[in-house]
Amino acid sequence: MRPNSFIFIGDLLDTGGKKYVQLFDDYKLKRASTAQIRVIKDYIDDFMFLDYFNINRYEYDPKPNPNGEYTFHPLEKKEWNYWVIEHSKSQMDKKLHLVLGLSQIDLTVLFDGVYNGVTSMDGKEVPAIDDKKLTTVHFFLNTRNQIDKKKKMKNEDIEEIREIHSLLTTFYKHREKDAFINKALDDFIKLQELSEQSPFKILDYFSILELLLTTYKPKVSHDSSLNNQLQKKINLLNNQLKNKIDFTNFFKGPDTNTIETIIDKLYQYRNDIAHGNKSDFENELKILKNKKDNISEFLRTLLKKILIHAIKEPQLIKDLKEC
Repeated sequence: MRPNSFIFIGDLLDTGGKKYVQLFDDYKLKRASTAQIRVIKDYIDDFMFLDYFNINRYEYDPKPNPNGEYTFHPLEKKEWNYWVIEHSKSQMDKKLHLVLGLSQIDLTVLFDGVYNGVTSMDGKEVPAIDDKKLTTVHFFLNTRNQIDKKKKMKNEDIEEIREIHSLLTTFYKHREKDAFINKALDDFIKLQELSEQSPFKILDYFSILELLLTTYKPKVSHDSSLNNQLQKKINLLNNQLKNKIDFTNFFKGPDTNTIETIIDKLYQYRNDIAHGNKSDFENELKILKNKKDNISEFLRTLLKKILIHAIKEPQLIKDLKEC
């Protein structure tokens, strides 16, 4: 009997003791089997050197010392933190990247191992690997100082994943009609190929937001027009969200600050990057000072909420874009 195909999730997970989680259809999240771990280790060995600690994060439990360093304790084999999503298809559901990336838990697919008849020299069937090495490189670089951070998967995360999958399934039936939203979804997945350390990722977040929400107004200064449109339209959308994005979780400042103020300052920072200018964090962009790590996290959180709203109510986003 042919083994189930499987998708390797790079993130460290805590499922609260659950041995497996049924996500949707026949896609099941579970700890990797011995055979699957063998394939995974062959794949990720080339990327282990990207970790600060040069240690296999999936097989050790890091404990911080008082001096700020870590002591690494080997886990028992049954506790190794390799997690996969098994499925019986000959090809992975291409929406899965989006479903996991748009969810609040924000999981990253590193490769899909599909059993499709390929055999090794000894005649044993082996999985064909469908991967994006650039995504894997940046995943290990972006998380190299987070090897003690497990993502806790709660029941609400499972429900959200199912809901996003349902929304995407419905949207994909008419995605040609909403081509700009479909392009925004494709561009969102491509963000995984950029390092969080690169300031140019800020440009890409804004390019997707502009694609979704703005229209060119030739009689107005282009940068000013786009900035103003984003401020007003993002504020309008945020007021409609069931769970609004709270910018104060990312940027502290005067009580008079609004989400429009934050978007304005972030767009100024975006322009500095685009035009090669030195950003003034002492005055003009003071609210962003010492918050560079929060900028990307805020923009990603904001973009995900807007994209989910876009697949839920594409006509609203279309009307908002054109106004």
